[in-house]
Amino acid sequence: MHYIEIDLAWTYSNESGICVIADNGQIIYCESKVFSDEMIADIVAEHAQEGAIVGIDAPS
Repeated sequence: MHYIEIDLAWTYSNESGICVIADNGQIIYCESKVFSDEMIADIVAEHAQEGAIVGIDAPS
């Protein structure tokens, strides 16, 4: 199982960030240059195959 945190940007011109952490605390993936919903979906799909808890920090 992985823990996935997504920090969404206000607009597509700004980047969102995603961090994936394994059960043992190891950082599996960490990137702050994610620009589209498709990129976010692809990253989550790749790292959530064995289950994941996902947190999202979104602008209000």
